[in-house]
Amino acid sequence: MKKNFKDIVVGDNLAILDTIIIIKNNKKKTIIGLIDIEDIINFIINKKDLKSNVKEIMNTSFKYLQSRDMAKAKILFKKFNLHLIPVLNKKRHLTDIIYLKDLIK
Repeated sequence: MKKNFKDIVVGDNLAILDTIIIIKNNKKKTIIGLIDIEDIINFIINKKDLKSNVKEIMNTSFKYLQSRDMAKAKILFKKFNLHLIPVLNKKRHLTDIIYLKDLIK
């Protein structure tokens, strides 16, 4: 089953403006780091240039799981105050995303 993800991860050589465009178009990439809307908003609030490299705000030491293990996800959400946890295969390709709201279901 092919999944359609709302959140994606982009390469670290892109400008933030290009990153926004790619996220909007929902292109899949191998995960090397995470960036979320809060990161982008904080970047804009601090009057940074959207043509800056995404490396400036990308989280490269993010938490992830290799399976959709809700018990492990619950621990990570609580311990690290996360909004989402990517599920990656051995090649670091995105296979799923666990959202905090998934624990409530």
